[in-house]
Amino acid sequence: ANPDLRVIRPSGWRAYLGGSLAAYYERLGGQVIYFGKPHSSAFEEARRQLCLAVAGNEEAALELELDEDFRICHVGDSLQHDVRGARSVGFAAAFVGRTGLHADDMGGQDAPLTKDGVRDLCLEHKVPLPQACLPRFQW
Repeated sequence: ANPDLRVIRPSGWRAYLGGSLAAYYERLGGQVIYFGKPHSSAFEEARRQLCLAVAGNEEAALELELDEDFRICHVGDSLQHDVRGARSVGFAAAFVGRTGLHADDMGGQDAPLTKDGVRDLCLEHKVPLPQACLPRFQW
C-alpha cells in the first residue's frame, strides 16, 4: 500500500488514502507491505530516474549517483512522508507549510510561515528540520 494517510488539496478538498485503510487492516492483524514515501525505496528510485534523465545513459547515471556535488531537493507538504523520507536518504527537503497537510497546524493559509512555527511542528512530529520552507507550491 502507499502509506499516505490523507490528502488536502488547495481548494480545501480532503480525502483519506490507501495508507489509512492499510493501517486499519494492520490493526486487525493483517500483513501489509508498504511502498512509497517515506520508505527509502521510493526516494532511491527517484534518484535513479533523475540521474538517468540528467546523465543520458546508465553508466554516466551510476557515476552521477556517487557524485557528492549532485544534490537533490524533495519538495512536499507532509513532514512524515516528504521531509522525513527525503532526509533519510540524504536529499534536502523543502517543506510546503501553508497549503496541504499541515496548513491548519501552521495557523491556516493566511498566517505567516515562521521559522519557530516550523521548528515546533517538526519537534512535535519528531521529524528533522527541512533545509527550506515554502508557503505554497503552485504552477
